[in-house]
Amino acid sequence: MSTELVPFAQPGALVNFDTYQGPTGLETVTQADLGTPRFTIVQDSSAFFKKTHAAYAEKKIEGCNPGDIVLPSTKQVIYTHGIDKGMYVVPTGYRTLFQEWKSRAAGGGFVTTHASPNILSKCKEVVDIEGRRKVVVIESGNEIVETKTFAVIAFVNGIWSQAIISMAGGNMSAAREWLNRATSIRLPNGKQSPLFSHAYSIGTTLKRKNANAWYA
Repeated sequence: MSTELVPFAQPGALVNFDTYQGPTGLETVTQADLGTPRFTIVQDSSAFFKKTHAAYAEKKIEGCNPGDIVLPSTKQVIYTHGIDKGMYVVPTGYRTLFQEWKSRAAGGGFVTTHASPNILSKCKEVVDIEGRRKVVVIESGNEIVETKTFAVIAFVNGIWSQAIISMAGGNMSAAREWLNRATSIRLPNGKQSPLFSHAYSIGTTLKRKNANAWYA
């Protein structure tokens, strides 16, 4: 099933939506029904951007470019790399999670999230044909990716909204830098400042290592 926003022509309509104040039909919709939006950084190889990607037709986001931050759930560009100065977020929680993904040979795709590192006891480290080290589940061959996950309240389109920011792979250093900065803040009485005591301006930057380049 797919959805597309289609303008509703009102000539002759029984309801004037400009002044309508009755039921919306959305009264029973909760945050659990919507899910929590996840911010994603667009890379050169992302299906949101790369026209030759197998999933481009389904996942493309109009107007996005590498380095931008997008909301895949609503197909919105919420931060434009090189133009926007930053996007304000207040971190409200943090956790290290272990995401399980199907291998590229098996078609790729998200499988599940493990909250405990115990899954690593069922894994082994391998080197793929591109020379990339990865951790895979011995039984299934699925890849396990350690992910630094922040729950945040973000200022998007003029309102504060809940969101998730996940960092893995080449973005792990950015997560550590954020955590080091947050844990260094002290209250006037010398105690540790809560994670949610400060807002942060976040953006993206181009990183390079050997022949590789990515946005973090």
